[in-house]
Amino acid sequence: MSAISRKGIPVFEIEISGRHTEILADSGASVNILPEQVYNALPTQPALEPCMNRIFPFSSSRPLEVVGKLQAKVQYKDTSRIVSFVVVKTTEIPIIGWNTCQALGLLKAVNKRQKEDITDEFSDVFSGLGKLQDHNVKLYIDKTIQPVAQKYRRIPFHIRKQLDKHLDKEEEMGVIEKATGPTPWVSSLVTVLKPKNPDEIRVCVESSKHCNQKRKTQHTYSE
Repeated sequence: MSAISRKGIPVFEIEISGRHTEILADSGASVNILPEQVYNALPTQPALEPCMNRIFPFSSSRPLEVVGKLQAKVQYKDTSRIVSFVVVKTTEIPIIGWNTCQALGLLKAVNKRQKEDITDEFSDVFSGLGKLQDHNVKLYIDKTIQPVAQKYRRIPFHIRKQLDKHLDKEEEMGVIEKATGPTPWVSSLVTVLKPKNPDEIRVCVESSKHCNQKRKTQHTYSE
C-alpha cells in the first residue's frame, strides 16, 4: 500500500474491505465516494443503506446517481479506520475526502505562518538594529597595495545637522566608532536624502575605488 505517482495527482493504493484499490485523495471533497463497480468487486461487501444525500461533482450542477451508503474498514500502511462511503454509479476512481485523508495520514495540513508570528515569537532576535557580537572576522589583505587616503568630500550645509544626528545615533548603537589616531586608509562620506523621507539621510562610504582592491577574495575548494 503506497502512494502512486500520476503526474502530480495524489493517487494512493489503500485497502478497502480486504481489497487493494487505488483512490484519489481529494482535500476538497466533503464525502468519500465509492464507485458501484468497485463495491461489487469487494471480497466482503458491507451492507448498503439508503442515502438521501445529493452528491455533486466539482463545477457541475448535475448530481451523481447515488446507490446507497456503507461503512467499511480502510487501511493505509499501519493505519486503519472505519470509514463511511457513498456508493455511486460512476466508472471513476474512488475518492477519499479531506477528513478521512487526515485520519489515514494521506494528506497533512500545512499552516502558513505570518511574518508577524515569527518576529513576535523570536522578538529578541528581530528587535533593534541587529548586530553580530563577540565574533572575530579575518580579512585577507593584499599587502602589496599602498594605502590611500581619499580627499575630504564637502557636505552640503543644509544637511550637516542631519548628518551629525545620524552619526551620533550610529555611534550610540555601536555601528561606528571614532578613530582615536592616524589611519593610513581614509574613505569619503557620501550623503543622500531619502526620497520617501527627505528629513532623513542615507550615509554611505566611498570605498569602491581603493579599499576593495586591497581585499582578497578567498575561494574554498572541497575534494
